[in-house]
Amino acid sequence: MIVDRLSLAAKSLSVRKLPVLLSLLAIALSVGLIVVTEKVRSGVREGFENTITSTDLVVGARTGPLSVVLYSIFRLGDPLQSVSWETYQLVDNHRDVAWTVPLSLGDSHRGYRVLGTDERYLQHYRYGDEQSLSFAQGGWTKDLKDTVIGAEVARSLGYKVGDTIVLSHGIVSVGFADHTDDPFTVVGIFAPTGTPVDRTVHVSLRGLEAIHTTSEQVDSIQPKAVTAFLVGMKSRPLVLRFQRLLNTYSDEPLTAVIPGVALSRLWSVIAPIENLLRGITFLVFAIGMIGLSTTLLSSLAGRKRELAVLRAVGAKPRDLLTVLMVEAIITSLGGVILGLLFAYLSLLTLGPWLRSSFGLVIEATAPGQFDAMVVLAVLAVGMIAGLVPGIAAYRQGLNESLSSDA
Repeated sequence: MIVDRLSLAAKSLSVRKLPVLLSLLAIALSVGLIVVTEKVRSGVREGFENTITSTDLVVGARTGPLSVVLYSIFRLGDPLQSVSWETYQLVDNHRDVAWTVPLSLGDSHRGYRVLGTDERYLQHYRYGDEQSLSFAQGGWTKDLKDTVIGAEVARSLGYKVGDTIVLSHGIVSVGFADHTDDPFTVVGIFAPTGTPVDRTVHVSLRGLEAIHTTSEQVDSIQPKAVTAFLVGMKSRPLVLRFQRLLNTYSDEPLTAVIPGVALSRLWSVIAPIENLLRGITFLVFAIGMIGLSTTLLSSLAGRKRELAVLRAVGAKPRDLLTVLMVEAIITSLGGVILGLLFAYLSLLTLGPWLRSSFGLVIEATAPGQFDAMVVLAVLAVGMIAGLVPGIAAYRQGLNESLSSDA
């Protein structure tokens, strides 16, 4: 009997090819969009929180922890004070410190921040899944007036290796205090990272110091201060103790921040953006489910003649209920499968492009809890959409069915 009902449901679906196809497409698009939107949302958040990894502490002059993160990692805002070179060297030579990376800000180039650093930046800066910086063209600086630019700087300004650029004092789009006498040569372009590295012009510490001094002895030029610096400890258990040591350092007021903790707090500040993406996701889902319900209900509501004929040839009310439920489940399940295929094929296709163009890592990982919830929700809506007319058909008598269709 069950086989007969399944066979009847399959034949009914095959007869109504166009309405069934429209229902499948509506479900597939809804499921595909909601899965892709959720993957993008989670990918953006994970990318934000992994802007910098493998760094134990970010240290700057005394200010709020979020301020240190904003200007040292995201190149946003201006620090009010710097850290003396002597203090930086003291930390760099500390027995518990494995490595440090000096960072010096202040200048810009056509609206993009200029960062003074050294080869340790290339060696120790990590982002995403412990990824190191790599070059799309050229390599790291060798001379005093060399510069390495981020992928976005190169793309938006049309630069290539060998071009010369002029830095400006301060953060301005059009420089009113250009260092026209000290042009820099582009010797390298970083591959896209999806981090502030893409929007940064990198020069050497000594090169940055040279354009702000009148000394002709460039070989003897040494930085007087740094804006901030990254710290990697020899042992992770030492991080909290060393953070307290720096935050209570009496010779110079410092702020030491654990970047992972600070980034999580910073994300909570901009959580409305995440909530907006989540709201868009569920809005897409709700619209899709309303469309699914409307399609199924409208198609089933127009089948009174078919149901009456089935009753006339001996079908029982429970047979009609079963057939309608099976049709709704098959349609919903087919749409879900097509939607998931659409979503993951889109992620596989667009993933490499998003990574190479914007450094945005959106991976087509194996379906997880969210995907399972979407599948169950669609099936539940489909079952409800089939149950409503099914109950009506179950309660309707044979004479009523025939007379209502006359």
